Amino acid sequence: MTLPAVTGVTPDDTARGLGVATIAASLRAVTGRDGVIAAERLPRRSGSGCVVGRARTASNPPGENSATWPLVGAARAGDLLVLAGPDDSVALWGHLASTAAAAAGVTGVLVDGGARDVGACREMGFSVFARAVVTRDPAKRRPGVLGEPIRIGEVVVGEGDVVVADDDGVVVVPAGRWPEVLAAATERGRAEERDLEALQAGRIDEVVAAKAGHLPGGSQP
Repeated sequence: MTLPAVTGVTPDDTARGLGVATIAASLRAVTGRDGVIAAERLPRRSGSGCVVGRARTASNPPGENSATWPLVGAARAGDLLVLAGPDDSVALWGHLASTAAAAAGVTGVLVDGGARDVGACREMGFSVFARAVVTRDPAKRRPGVLGEPIRIGEVVVGEGDVVVADDDGVVVVPAGRWPEVLAAATERGRAEERDLEALQAGRIDEVVAAKAGHLPGGSQP
């Protein structure tokens, strides 16, 4: 199994300061699509703050994690790994994989399946978002698939897409739309900062009036 090279977008720290909610709202405004994977589908099991990275994908056969280590071995700094398995019967990810990925500069991992060693991953601070916590060992008999799109719920994650994840959930932005989505999110973030400064200064009526001005679409939080 080999992982094709990814070219194009390299996410920077700007998105980390914006967070999933702001990026997701901007994605909807720019593209009309919703790329959010709800926190209930992939709960955060370890790590903190917002993580951002280029998606690198791998799919495992039932009961196996044969694609996990080839994916880790091919990963580079700035990547965010996305693993899938058809069920929650075995652990696709654990402490050793987190240690190797962190050493390579990987920003985090999404596991649409089972993960384990949650306490150890928490101690090291590596961000793991996983559908389930499972202790059972996987087999490694059949090859998995690297570099193909993965569907998690209603969201398709492709190689090189930008993944932003925090305690609110996960949002996936197509690589080709990232620059304009980031620009829109940056402007939205500035507006939110202005609102926050006004609220902290006691100018509550000013912010309430501005938010009410968004009706009848519903005021923003």
